[in-house]
Amino acid sequence: GFTVSTAGATGVVIGFDFSGGTIPAGDGVLTTLVVQGDPSGLTLSSGVLSDSAGNTLDASLDASGFTYCSADADADGTCDGLDDCVGAFDECGVCNGDGPVENFDCDGNCVVDVDCAGECGGAAAEDDCGVCNGDNACHVGSLTLGAFDGPGGTLEVLYDFGSDVAGFQFEVSGLTLTGGSGGAAGDAGFEVSTGGATVLGFSFDGSTVSAGSGVLTVLSFSGVTSDSTELSMGTFGAVTSSNGSTFTTSASGSVDHSGSEDCAGVYYGDTAVDECGVCGGSGIAEGACDCDGNSPTQGFDCSGACIDALVCGSATVSVSASDSGATVSYSSNFDIAGFQFEVSGVNLSEVISGLADTQFNSESGMVIGFDFTGATLPAGDGVLAELTYDEIAGGSTLVLSDITVSSSVNGGITLPSNSDTQADVPGCVDQDVDQLCDSSDDCVGAFDECGVCNGDGIADDACD
Repeated sequence: GFTVSTAGATGVVIGFDFSGGTIPAGDGVLTTLVVQGDPSGLTLSSGVLSDSAGNTLDASLDASGFTYCSADADADGTCDGLDDCVGAFDECGVCNGDGPVENFDCDGNCVVDVDCAGECGGAAAEDDCGVCNGDNACHVGSLTLGAFDGPGGTLEVLYDFGSDVAGFQFEVSGLTLTGGSGGAAGDAGFEVSTGGATVLGFSFDGSTVSAGSGVLTVLSFSGVTSDSTELSMGTFGAVTSSNGSTFTTSASGSVDHSGSEDCAGVYYGDTAVDECGVCGGSGIAEGACDCDGNSPTQGFDCSGACIDALVCGSATVSVSASDSGATVSYSSNFDIAGFQFEVSGVNLSEVISGLADTQFNSESGMVIGFDFTGATLPAGDGVLAELTYDEIAGGSTLVLSDITVSSSVNGGITLPSNSDTQADVPGCVDQDVDQLCDSSDDCVGAFDECGVCNGDGIADDACD
């Protein structure tokens, strides 16, 4: 909307706007001059620019036209009004920007590691338990005592670990420790050593005892030194992980040894008081009968029992009789290998004995007992023989005489015994008192004149 006037004689060009309008900052064609004649000699000079208030602006004019910079704050040679950026572009192409956010590129992508909490370039990290920013809460454990074998010299130590364990140290009092083996520590290849009350376990190759519970190790010991054994962490005890983290660990448990001492005061020892009241003594001396060293009487043992048949061997033979048989009994302090006696007062029909080859003579009454196999009748009380004989009317007296009893001891000897014994034989049943036993009587009663036992004889009115 500018009005442009020229003065042809002077060459002055004036441009203005009666309404106060202005030409915006920028570049372009200010106006077009119409020249008569050859324009090659045209020059521009004495140029003036003013603002809307009439103030002269600091502008220059040359053959290319007016140049006016209201300001060039960044001194980059480009007027601020024409400058794309009065200042400087950051690396993301933002005028006077702060550049990308730390750890991100201009597109908002994280260019560093993201921590376990998901923060780009953050410092959060997983603890040994796999918990982001955790406090190693799984590094907990407990130790307790398990099975105890006093006579065998072993003690189990039990564990409950929240995570893998690379080493441990604790104390066990009241025992003379000699080492440790087995358990989870043994399975993991740990070296378990002891010194005084201290137990130390670790692996040279860095292996670990896995999290869990069970028998950690089995301690061995050579002696018990006090009435009680206590498990504790001690002054320097610890349970550690493979990176050296120390577990929060408790240790507890005890074994009461009181009352387990033997007579010598050794816990779980086997020294005993002998029969003579001596601790660790050997008891009654061999061949002696008592603690005073008294010896037994010759031929007898300490209880008074005969042990030498030549000195005190003896046998007693007795007999008990019925009307048709008798039992010959013996009482002997040695076994019986043979016997002999003569029977009178009865007529023998059979003799039976535990000595299988026993024989008898019914005419002489001689009975001889023996066994070709070497079998014997045992010492003590028993049956020597069973006799069977004929019944006797009116009874009799059974007499055993010339009794001889022999034993197999000392190569075979005759035992002192009674020489004879006897027993009454009751008479048989004889109802008709005919001095014939009813068991063998042809007629228990009487024959009539017809020869019939207990018959009625010849009938009346009969001739015969």
